[in-house]
Amino acid sequence: TEGSGKGWGKTIVSIRANYEETAAFFWDTESRVNTASGAKVEVQNNSTFEKLIKKTELLEGQLNGFHSIGEFNSRMKLLRTGEDTIVMIVDALQKDITNQEEEETRRRSSIMETIYKASEKVAIKFTMVSENETIVEMVVELNLGSISSGAVKENLKKHLAKVTEAAFYFINLLKGNELTEEDGKAIGEQLMLRVKEKKKGESIEEVAKAFTKENRSLSDLREKYSFFVPMLVAVIERKMQGTVEVTGRAESLEEEDGRKIGGSLALLLATTLTGVLGIDEWILHFPALQDLTSASTWLRPMFEALAFKLIGEVRWGVKARVAIGAVTSIIDLGTDIYVTNMFWKEETQYGYFQASLASLSVSVALQLFIIWLQNRNVGWKIVMKECFPVMIGFKPALDAYRIATGKKTEEGHSFDHMAEMTAMKGIEMFAEAIPGVIIQLMAIATVGTKANGENKEVALGAWVSLAVSALSTGFTSASISYDYDT
Repeated sequence: TEGSGKGWGKTIVSIRANYEETAAFFWDTESRVNTASGAKVEVQNNSTFEKLIKKTELLEGQLNGFHSIGEFNSRMKLLRTGEDTIVMIVDALQKDITNQEEEETRRRSSIMETIYKASEKVAIKFTMVSENETIVEMVVELNLGSISSGAVKENLKKHLAKVTEAAFYFINLLKGNELTEEDGKAIGEQLMLRVKEKKKGESIEEVAKAFTKENRSLSDLREKYSFFVPMLVAVIERKMQGTVEVTGRAESLEEEDGRKIGGSLALLLATTLTGVLGIDEWILHFPALQDLTSASTWLRPMFEALAFKLIGEVRWGVKARVAIGAVTSIIDLGTDIYVTNMFWKEETQYGYFQASLASLSVSVALQLFIIWLQNRNVGWKIVMKECFPVMIGFKPALDAYRIATGKKTEEGHSFDHMAEMTAMKGIEMFAEAIPGVIIQLMAIATVGTKANGENKEVALGAWVSLAVSALSTGFTSASISYDYDT
C-alpha cells in the first residue's frame, strides 16, 4: 500500500486451459471471475477488442454494518502481443484521486452506505505454455479514496484472487483422467475455501454436495460410489470417533460406510505429526480408499490438502505429545544439572561429577552440530540465533512450538522441523538421559557411609533426577517409534 487509499499487487498462476480460452474468460464481463463477491458490471460501450465498463462492488475491510461501495469506470482492451501471448489492459477513465478532490469522490446513498468513486489499473498477460496450460500474470493498482491501508490490502487480495478463481474454474471442468497431483491439491484447497466462506445457515453437507456436483471429476466419483459424498462430509465435519472396520471394496459400500470411513480421519490427524502421515494410515486401513487412490492418483493429494487445512483444528494429540516431551526434556536437563552440582560438592563422588559433566557437554555439542547442519546454508546470523535456545536449555520448547503450529521449513534448511526435533530428542536420549540413569544408579549404589559407620541417605533430588531421566528416555523412544511407524 502507498497511503491515501492506494496500493498495488501482483500474482502469477498456472491455469489448466488454452491461453485464448483463458483470455476470453477474463474478457467476458459476465464470467465468474468478473462477478465474484457480488460485483456488478455494466458495459456502456462495446467493440470487438475494447469496451467501456462501469463496475460497482463492495469494498472489503470496513466496519461491520457499514457498507462502502466502490464505483469503477474503466476502459478494457484486449491485445495480441505475440504468437502465444495475449494481454488485457483495464485502465481508469477518470484521473487519479487527490486529497483535495476527495470529498467529491464519495457520496452517501444511505446512513449505512457510502459510495466511493474508485479507480483501478490492471494488466493481465496470458502466455501459452502448452495447448492446455496457460501462465497468467496479473498486476493491479487500486486507488480507493480515503479508506484505510488495511482495507486497501483486503481489496487488493480480492482482486488478485480472481486469477486463482479462474484456475479453480478450469480445474473443475477437467475429467478425472486429465487431473494431475497438483490439480488434486487445488481441488482440496478449493473445497475447504468453500466451506470457510459458506453462507450463514448453510450446512457443510450442503456445501460439499454442491461442490461435488460442480466439479466434474468429483461428480463422476459421486455417481459411481454412493459412499463417497458422505465420506467427504464426515472428513470435513472432523467429528472425533474411533477407527472402525469397513472391509468392503469401493463399489459395494453404502452411505453409512462412507460416514464411518470419513469420521475415522479426525482421530488419526490428531495423533500423527503431519497430515501426510495421517492420510497414509487412513488409506492403508480401508481397502475402499486404496481402490479410489490407485484408480485416481489425484485423490491422495486432495485428501492431503484437506488434512493440511483441518490438522490445525484437530491435532490436539500431537500438541499434547510434543508439549509433554518438551516439558520432560527441560525438567530432565534441570535435574541433571542439579545432581551434577551435588556430585561436585561431594568429594567421594567427584568422578560422577566428571562423568555427568561430560555427558551434558557431549549432548550440547551434538545439538549445536545439528543446528549448524540445519542452518549452514542460511547464514551465520541464523546459526547463532538458533544456538541460543540450546545453550539455555529451551530448544525442546522451540521444537515443540514449531511442530504444534505446523511451521513450514524455510528455504535453505537441510531438513524439516520434524527431522530436526527427532535428531535433538535422539541426542538428548543417548547422550544425556540414558548416561544420566546409569551414572545416577552407580552413584546411589556406591553412596558410602558416614564417619560413625551409618549408611548415608540418598538425597531426594537424586531419586527425582533418576525418575525423570528414566521417564524422559521412555517417552522419547516411544514418541519417535510412534511417529515413524504411523
